[in-house]
Amino acid sequence: MTPFGRHNRDTGATDPILVIAAVAVSLVLLVGGSYTVAAALASAKDANARQDLDRIATAQEAAPAYFPVDAVSEDGQLGSGAMTTQLSSGGYAVALPCTTPSGSGWVAAARSQSGAVFLRSSVSPRTTTAPASPPLPTCATAADVTALTAQVRTPPGPNLLANAGFESGARTPWGTNGDSTVFVPSIISDARVGSAALRATMASGRNGAGVFQSWIPVTLGVTYVASGAFRGTGTGTGVTAVGIEYWNADHTGVVGYTRAGNPVTESGRWCTSQVALQAPASAATATILAYTNDANWAVGDTLDIDDLRFRTGTTAMTADKC
Repeated sequence: MTPFGRHNRDTGATDPILVIAAVAVSLVLLVGGSYTVAAALASAKDANARQDLDRIATAQEAAPAYFPVDAVSEDGQLGSGAMTTQLSSGGYAVALPCTTPSGSGWVAAARSQSGAVFLRSSVSPRTTTAPASPPLPTCATAADVTALTAQVRTPPGPNLLANAGFESGARTPWGTNGDSTVFVPSIISDARVGSAALRATMASGRNGAGVFQSWIPVTLGVTYVASGAFRGTGTGTGVTAVGIEYWNADHTGVVGYTRAGNPVTESGRWCTSQVALQAPASAATATILAYTNDANWAVGDTLDIDDLRFRTGTTAMTADKC
């Protein structure tokens, strides 16, 4: 018989109610903690995107003229000369310069790894979160911001080209395109981005100057974008182009080709060409070309090439025609 007032309980047993309560508390702490951690991570990613816009602003201010940016963190540095910077890890940003009779400036967007898109312009250091627009320069419109936001929401693939900006200080692995006797290639420090670019100095003939890079593996059915920056100086005029050639597996035949060219006015201003082309079913590798086939260059004129890219995605919006 159990004495009155004494509970018949094994001292080693556990009260089920306490277990349930403890589990409930643990779940609350766990779920709440997860949300807290997730929020902290998202906040850190967003801070990186805002810092990328700060980096773009610094690079734009240091440049002799506003230049377009369409960069992922794996690409070359932003800016030129002694003032260069790198996007944050996993970052993707696009900046578009604009010029009208009423003024000039730029608008930039940066995509956070959280998925948020942040915007900034040359008018103000204030950053806004899309779809809210930042203060705009007179040369930009709300439609520009909408298109910019749509572009930056889907990051492109990494650059598949080696030594894409000639930052190694050498031309390798780029080969000379066309008759290399009619132009002299060299590496210069006066770059569009980073600290190096390639210069082709025109000699007699002045036709077929440029470079190419081959044997780049591609995946059939995937669309790739090639782009490059060009600058001409001198007294003549010429047309520059960037092109994509798709080759079959044994590299004996071209199975797809496209090119796009822009007139270079020899004004000493950087401008870009770009093309997009889907790899056909028989494509195994690609060759990327950056060149001029125009004979309108004068002897001694120079064609500078920099910031070459080849990657998956849609056509970039940063074409800056001369």
